[in-house]
Order: sequence, then structure tokens, then C-alpha cells
Amino acid sequence: MYNLKTTKILKYFAFTLAETLITLGIIGVVAALTIPGLIQSYQKQQTVVKLKKAYAILNQIARNSSNENGDAVTFLTTDTYVNENTTKEFFEKYWFSYLNAPTIDTKSNLRYKNINGENWGITVQTNYSAGRVLFTTMDGTSYFVLLMKWIKDENVETGQKALYSSKQSIYVDLNGIKPPNTHGRDIFGFEIDFDNNNAVPMCSKSSKDDINKQCKTSGSCCSEKIKRDGWSITKDYPWK
Repeated sequence: MYNLKTTKILKYFAFTLAETLITLGIIGVVAALTIPGLIQSYQKQQTVVKLKKAYAILNQIARNSSNENGDAVTFLTTDTYVNENTTKEFFEKYWFSYLNAPTIDTKSNLRYKNINGENWGITVQTNYSAGRVLFTTMDGTSYFVLLMKWIKDENVETGQKALYSSKQSIYVDLNGIKPPNTHGRDIFGFEIDFDNNNAVPMCSKSSKDDINKQCKTSGSCCSEKIKRDGWSITKDYPWK
């Protein structure tokens, strides 16, 4: 005989379509709010890692090059007039051999931007007669080096003459020549000193207020700001 008292009735519960759609919508909203922040945090961390690496490489170049070749002043004295040949010879002796398989870029004609969106006034290209070299190393990092400084001279056709300077400006593009090509985002400035055999971020001797101001406008002091902030990109950094 069938016993109703011992029969168990199983009930199955499931989400309705409306409940499923609401759940997926909530997950989508949470993802939209959190993922961009996670991506930005990762980008900042990678920027700092690459920036510290470039800083170490430049210091290594300054030390090793000077140890093997002697102080640069033995090759060119400060304020010596130079030309295309002497500039190229200097680069090959004091730079090229101490880089990670560099490829000299002779084709690019780039324009960098300041962090505020304005165009940077210098054309980024290799031009030995202008004391400029653009090259990329095996790790995909590009370096734009201003090997010489310029002074006005009414006695020459161009109105300017190139002079050797022991303190040379370097602009490191952390992701190569790819966009955004913007100071303070993927491009950071350093100075290498072949007299004192070291490299420092641009604005290393500037005040905190000046560094914060320049980092927000041109982006020229952003490498020093990151270094002073303990090699981190803080909340007041103009990251866009």
C-alpha cells in the first residue's frame, strides 16, 4: 500500500530570467567601476618599474664609459665647438658600446607632447649635426639624447654653433616610439654628467613646489617627482 506519510516531495529552486539579468547587471556595474582602476594601477606600477630600470642603466653608462674611456673632458673639453663628425664620434665612443644592442633611428620625425597637451618644441630625430640621437634598445625602450648645447653666433650661416656639454639631456620613452609620446606618461627626462660620472632625473636640484608645477604643465620634472615620492606615482600626480 502507498504510504502518503513517508513520501518526500522534492522542490527545486532556480533563478528567474529577471533575477539572472539583475545579477548580471550588478556584476557589470561593479566591473565597470573597478577594472579601470585596476588597469590604471597596473600601468602606474609598470611605469615606475621601467623608470627605475632606465635610471639604473643611465648611471651604469656614465660609470662604465668613463672608467674605460676616461673622463669625457679628455675627448672634448666643455664649450668646444663641434660638428657632425665629432658628435657622432663622441656618441659611438661614450654611448653606443654601453647600450643593449641599440638601433639608431634615422627615419622617425616625431613630435612629443607636454603633459598638458601642448606640443613640445623640439623635433625628435637623429641629427648628428644638431647633436641629437634617437635610438631604441632590445627591451623596446627609446632614448632621445641631446648631446650638445647651442649658442647664438652671427658669424655662421645658421646663426648658431654647437658646443660640447658634459651634462647631456636624455628623454626616455618607456614604450618605444609608440603613443602617447607624452612627457610624464611614457617620456621622462634625465641628465647624464660625464664629468661626475652619474645620471640624475631632470629638476633634481629644484624645489618641491617647482617640481610639482613643472610636472603638471610641461611634465619635464615628473621623473624627479616620482623619485622624491619614494619611486611611486601618488594621488597628486597628473596622471590622465
